[in-house]
Amino acid sequence: MVKVRHFRKNIAKLKEPFPKIVTKDKIGFDKLKQIFSDEIDDSKER
Repeated sequence: MVKVRHFRKNIAKLKEPFPKIVTKDKIGFDKLKQIFSDEIDDSKER
């Protein structure tokens, strides 16, 4: 259960600066992508 506790703590940390991305203790990755859309590089290059 240690991993679950750490996971919840990390979600709580994300919720502070980005409250719109966390719903019911789950991360809304679509909302996260909207917030950072200018910073995301969708190219397939590695």
